[in-house]
Amino acid sequence: MAAMNRVSTLPLALACWDAGVFPSLMVPFQIDDFQTDMSPEERRDAINQTLFEFKKITGNCDVVVGLSYGELDDAATMKLIQDHQVSHVELFNVADKTRLYHPMKDKYQKLYEPWFAKKLKTYGSIRFMERCRQLTNSTLGTAICLHGSDGAGGTNLELTTQQMFDQQQQLTPGAVVIPYGGVGTPKQVAYYLGAGAAAVAVGTLFAATQESPLSEATKYAMISASADSVTRMPDSNQNMLPLGALNNIIDSKRQSGANRDGSLHTGIYGDGTVGHIYAGCGIQHVDRIRTVKETVEYLLG
Repeated sequence: MAAMNRVSTLPLALACWDAGVFPSLMVPFQIDDFQTDMSPEERRDAINQTLFEFKKITGNCDVVVGLSYGELDDAATMKLIQDHQVSHVELFNVADKTRLYHPMKDKYQKLYEPWFAKKLKTYGSIRFMERCRQLTNSTLGTAICLHGSDGAGGTNLELTTQQMFDQQQQLTPGAVVIPYGGVGTPKQVAYYLGAGAAAVAVGTLFAATQESPLSEATKYAMISASADSVTRMPDSNQNMLPLGALNNIIDSKRQSGANRDGSLHTGIYGDGTVGHIYAGCGIQHVDRIRTVKETVEYLLG
């Protein structure tokens, strides 16, 4: 299951684990429930409790935990990740300046890669994944999670996930590559696995499941939507499904930051007519509210 901002909750992760899917947890974003006044200690306590609950039920912490690069640099947070023996960490806010074709790539790569290589060595028991909006020639050995233009949230602006995947396979043969966007059919899953993908990440379809934290009204709004309903946020280039007036969503940045947490909160928990959710083109394959298990059976069918 793709890690989704505010949606990859403990109940959804456990449902994925029960259905035989490798689950994800967006722990740092999930635990504050849109509260901005939590202290670092309170956040770490909540992260600790979430991982403890997951491990208590599953017997391990074989899960993808989504973190930002700032959290990778926070020793206390990373100690929690290590203490719980979390198997995989997916890093967000990838420094795209280090990626191919950026005019400042060489300068930033000299600064970024030595720092990151040191972190990988420090936390050697963890398998790291990078969500990449651009093609990469990195030799750091992390899994490459390709986020094409048909995915949710921040994506490549021009290439679809399949186009990125095909080009990345040629660029770095043998690398661990995971397509990360726009997946909504068994045919797509079969194509990627047959072409050498290490795994296939699915997000939007799981966001519409019974176990997802989205309100029922918002899930029905997803059923009514199509790929054409997905809109790119004009200033942050994030793909989202607007549930209310687009101008109101754009203006909400003033109150709740670039991620527009106020609008996102309303979209997730509201009546399906106000706010927004982050969604990709896989939304065109959401035709009813399935359970996680039914969704997995459909994708493997």
